[in-house]
Parts: sequence; C-alpha cells; structure tokens
Amino acid sequence: MTSMDKNSASASSGGNRSPHHNLKNIPAQWSERVTPLERTLVPKFAARAYHLPGNSLCGDWMQYMLNNHPVIGICCHHRLHPLKTRQRSVILLGSFAFGVAITNVCYLWFIATGRDAEEEVFSIDLNTPDSAHYAVTAGLVMLVTVG
Repeated sequence: MTSMDKNSASASSGGNRSPHHNLKNIPAQWSERVTPLERTLVPKFAARAYHLPGNSLCGDWMQYMLNNHPVIGICCHHRLHPLKTRQRSVILLGSFAFGVAITNVCYLWFIATGRDAEEEVFSIDLNTPDSAHYAVTAGLVMLVTVG
C-alpha cells in the first residue's frame, strides 16, 4: 500500500483525528456547541464568500458589505467572522498609512523632478454672480488619482 493509500485509509477510518476535524477556523473550545449552520458559515466568511446559504441577493450584498467593508466591518461584522475588531482596526490603520506613504512619494517626486504641482491642468468658470473660478492643478490630479 502506498503512502497516499495509507493516508486516505486513515482519513476515512478516522485515524488520530478528533471527531471535529472538519471544523475549520473554529476554536477548539467552541467545537461542542457549534451549530451546523455555524460550521458552514465560518469557512465561507474566511473565504470572503459572496453567497451564504439562505440569503437572497439583497441579503448577500448586505452580509458582504457588513463583513468586508474596511470601516463598516469594524463595528458590524458577523460574530463568527474570523477577523475580529482589533485585527480590522490594524488593517484599516495600515491602509491609511500606505495611502499617506504613496501620497508623500508623489509629493517628493514633484519636488525631485522640479515639476510644478501648482500648474493648472484645466479650470472651470461658473456663470454665477460671484463668477467662481475653480482650477484643477497637476498636484491635485496626482493626489486624487494615485495618492
């Protein structure tokens, strides 16, 4: 018998595994009190699934947004979702830090290459009593698109 046959035979007979070996991402202390629905949901949450059993299209959209949105998910994630509040907060902070770093790199690029960040790309003139003039600069375009 090959090693692959031995592994599949031990897996089918139970081998050394606990009776709850199929519970993915569920802490051991929960294994006795977890419902079948929860056994289904936790792996789907971990995989960022778009569809959960029993949900309509609107329900699926709501659960996806509540569980995966970087800001809303901090307060509104499902209690069984593997990412908890503290982890979500660290991810959001890291996202902000990365955005600020990219913005600074773009700003330093303008300085290093001698480009004028205040150079007007285009402007909008409004026909209002105060004749408002809005100028869109190269720095603003870079900030909005890249940083």
